[in-house]
Amino acid sequence: MKPTEKTRTSVPESITTYSQVGAESNVNTEPLSMGLTGRISIGSIRLLRSMPQSQYYPTDAYRRQERHFCTRLRKERLWFSFYILFYFGYLIIGAVTMHIIEVPVEKAKRQDFSELRNNFLEMYPEILDNHLEDFLAAVLQAHSNGVSPLRNASQELNWSFAQAILFTTSVVTTIGYGRVKPLSNGGKIFCIIYASIGIPLTLVLASATVEKLLPLANRLLCALNNKFNATLDPVYVRIILLTIIASIVIVCCFIIPTIIFTNLQPSWTSLDAFYFCFISLTTIGFGDYVPDETIGDNPNVYLLYETAVCVYLLLSLTAMMFVLTIFYDIPQMNLTHLLTEGEHSGPVERHLTGRSSAFEDSPSYHSASARLTQPRVRIAEGSTTSEKTLMRE
Repeated sequence: MKPTEKTRTSVPESITTYSQVGAESNVNTEPLSMGLTGRISIGSIRLLRSMPQSQYYPTDAYRRQERHFCTRLRKERLWFSFYILFYFGYLIIGAVTMHIIEVPVEKAKRQDFSELRNNFLEMYPEILDNHLEDFLAAVLQAHSNGVSPLRNASQELNWSFAQAILFTTSVVTTIGYGRVKPLSNGGKIFCIIYASIGIPLTLVLASATVEKLLPLANRLLCALNNKFNATLDPVYVRIILLTIIASIVIVCCFIIPTIIFTNLQPSWTSLDAFYFCFISLTTIGFGDYVPDETIGDNPNVYLLYETAVCVYLLLSLTAMMFVLTIFYDIPQMNLTHLLTEGEHSGPVERHLTGRSSAFEDSPSYHSASARLTQPRVRIAEGSTTSEKTLMRE
């Protein structure tokens, strides 16, 4: 008998799974010209172990592809090293600048307090310096625990329900003002557990809200594409979209709240109010400015005020995430893609497609596009139907 000749089958490019290959009935066979070094059996599937990759591609083309990848990898490492140096240089510049600005002010404050203390001891010579030192240390400790030593200070507890709401919001949003903090061991343990659960819940809520808002941004992008399609590059159209949305967020989350806090917090200036909004929405949360001044004599009004502040913080942080998502959706402005270009050289998946067609945005469209971009495979019928052998070109 004539020995059975090993064959291979050529299937369409879109067929890449075993089930799809098995469903294909009309296939053309041709001799398997490439040499095989052996088979690797994994269950009922046999993978053909082929010759080195250099024998399937022309040597010059393969070397050009390898050189291109190495060049991109070196470029990515160079940019990453430069970015690290720039980042630490930026930290040093910030430290030097704050040192130059704040040191004279701190020295002046220290001088004023020293003069005030000396004048007090001169006015009351019967008070010893050590006794005054102990009293001031007790005052500072009480203030650190949230107890005001002033006689005309508000007698409301730090852990009122309104303050507790503001505290839990600052915890789960990672703002962490620090004005009110747990003093007992039980409170500290509960805060750790509460934050471990609450922070992921807040991130999920914010991410889901941003995903709900992205279709609106995509519609606006489609309208801008239709208007500027013939005059502007698509990158500039996306920058216009970013500018519009960022302007809305700045007005709604910074300017308007600054005006409101300036009127509701008597001791705040306009700069203080804007400083509070910026420090809060960037989750820095120094805690030097916190909207905790009592509004009127009704505690319910104060509770409503603190609740409104918490809602403002949650909505504004979500809006900030929305702006950052649109910003990083522009490849030319995404520095992360530049710093990882050597390892992730493929196209960046965008959240905003700029397409208004429902079919183009459907999952079936994206899955079909993904199948068309996958590499072709060859099936060699070396045994039974269940023992298919797969070899990539």
